[in-house]
Amino acid sequence: MYLPSWLADLAAVYAELGQLNEAWRCIGEAMSIVETAKERWFEAEVNRIAGAIALKSPEPDAAKAEEYFDRALVTARQQQAKSWELRAAMSLARLWRDRGKQQQARELLAPVYGWFTKGFDTLDLRRRRRCWSSWRRKSCGWRSAPCVSFARGRKLSLVIDQSASKTDFKKGVEAA
Repeated sequence: MYLPSWLADLAAVYAELGQLNEAWRCIGEAMSIVETAKERWFEAEVNRIAGAIALKSPEPDAAKAEEYFDRALVTARQQQAKSWELRAAMSLARLWRDRGKQQQARELLAPVYGWFTKGFDTLDLRRRRRCWSSWRRKSCGWRSAPCVSFARGRKLSLVIDQSASKTDFKKGVEAA
């Protein structure tokens, strides 16, 4: 039941490490499971992560990423999954902002953010607020894919930490 989520997270980790072939393999497998097993609860996030991977390639494919982000947004809206919708909207808005479409990005994010009446201390809403307040800057401190750190010991465990830097990630891998 959770396989698409695990595969998508693994794909994000591979992308963060620059292992894009493995990232695409994992995200493709996640999409296949979503489709064949009808495990659609994570479909929006799988598409959003696929869009993030498309932007990490040596020659980023913004058009492909936009298609994935749009698919993630449509799916989240169909499922009425507001958290997934916020993540997809933020990814698409970030892409648009980077392409000089700041007004469209704001118009996309405003109604999604406005839907929330509580939970403003959650990570996604804090990131959105940080992006909104620092809109004129190029970066809003929110990455497309999560970083992970590894716990020491024989048993390898992943701890998703979206605030960690790429340097933190590499240190965690080296320490494991």
